[in-house]
Amino acid sequence: MLTPIQWLTIVVSMILGALAAGLYGVLHDQITYSIAPEYFTHMKFEQFHAAEWGLPPRLAVALIGFKATWALGAAVGLVFSRMVIVSFTKIDGCRKFAIACGLVFASSAFAALGAGIYTKMQPPAKRQRTLEEWTDYQSVYDLTNLDGFVRVAEIHRSSYLGAAAGVALGAGYLSVLIWRRGVRPV
Repeated sequence: MLTPIQWLTIVVSMILGALAAGLYGVLHDQITYSIAPEYFTHMKFEQFHAAEWGLPPRLAVALIGFKATWALGAAVGLVFSRMVIVSFTKIDGCRKFAIACGLVFASSAFAALGAGIYTKMQPPAKRQRTLEEWTDYQSVYDLTNLDGFVRVAEIHRSSYLGAAAGVALGAGYLSVLIWRRGVRPV
């Protein structure tokens, strides 16, 4: 049974996780907006109904980034804090929690960066084949920069996959530490 302090720790971890993930989303989307504004103005604004907000594009992009990521951060905060609070002392638990969350951030950021570099350095023939797979999007969204749109889409997809891998890495990291201690989480 969890104590009130442990429940409070979980709630605070969820809030901090949501804020950290939201900030990542804001920064991530600001960078990708710089690569291809059309990805947002022609697709994400519609998906999130951002045109109704009446905000400048950069601010709308920031809000989209936050809205797209905060829930994962809250979920990570919930899962990781639950694993930590019953298995470690407060200080050691905070350290382990931060490392596990760092694995999620690093994995997501490196995957996004890797996709950005890969799509920029792709051989021209391979890049042309990739773009041909996306030509329907060009007509549906009335795009003038299909290459940038595809690059940003691939960066976003890779970031999500990296986050999923990071959650698995973080949970695995904590599980191994808990197993080594011989602690059986309640």
